[in-house]
Amino acid sequence: MFKKALGQNNNMLIPLLRHLIPERKIKSIQFQNTEQVSSRKDGKMPRYDIICTDEDGASFIVELQCVQYEDYFDRVLIYSSFQLSGSLKRGEAYANARPVYVISIIDYLLSMEKDTDVSRNQLLRYAHVFLDDNNAKPLSCKLIFIFLQLPTVSGITKHSTWLEKFAYLVRNSEKFTEIPEELKSEDYFVDILSRADKANMKKRDWQLYDHMERDERERQACIDFARKEGLAEGRAEGRAEGRAEGKEEGRAEGREEGRAEGRAEGRAEGRVEGREEGRMEVFSQMAAVLGISLEDVMAMAGSMSQKI
Repeated sequence: MFKKALGQNNNMLIPLLRHLIPERKIKSIQFQNTEQVSSRKDGKMPRYDIICTDEDGASFIVELQCVQYEDYFDRVLIYSSFQLSGSLKRGEAYANARPVYVISIIDYLLSMEKDTDVSRNQLLRYAHVFLDDNNAKPLSCKLIFIFLQLPTVSGITKHSTWLEKFAYLVRNSEKFTEIPEELKSEDYFVDILSRADKANMKKRDWQLYDHMERDERERQACIDFARKEGLAEGRAEGRAEGRAEGKEEGRAEGREEGRAEGRAEGRAEGRVEGREEGRMEVFSQMAAVLGISLEDVMAMAGSMSQKI
């Protein structure tokens, strides 16, 4: 929720930057797109929590990190290098590169080589990429890493510093039932806590909306499933009815074809019978003319057919 409170309002982020980097004397900032485009098609795209530039072109990357993981230093180094190289135009001298500050607000203690109890428990810790081995002075001030270690502040008093109060507020605000007296004296802390609460409320509203949307998706999925089931049943019933109608049509067509075949066979048989009757009539006439019996004429016709 503090990421939104800090990353959407100049009046909330500028005071923090001024207390962390007082030498820059920041007057104004401009928020940048938190997602950067890689120069390679398959390149990893940096995604920042908050990024802005001041009036002189210096960049400020702000990361809020609750959980420690092994390659965090590599991540901030790569992200800051990406931003540093982007501050130069083609042909511009390297000396003109604008500095990049990476501010990590972390809810754990760093573990660095040569740590002492004192250094480990400092609220603010600084790191540079290149250091002179002889005197530990930075060889370049283009990349500066600042770590605000929240666990180093367990409580505050009216004499606590601004950064101590800020660290205590960020780490413990969710436990507050009301704003502590030590923070009421500065309008900034009252304002940022109010903005963070509103951001948190918006988050809860979004979660409620998300739940409602998920329920609607589930309801629609049920409707779609029922519709598909209905279509499947309809197809099955249609196939059954089609088969029944097909059978009935087949029987009707079979009956019709049977009638047609019967008529054809009847005509054929009729023609055969007709020829036979005609033949017998001719035999009868021959028997009458010759004065012999019908049987003798048929016998004569039979013998003649055999000879032929």
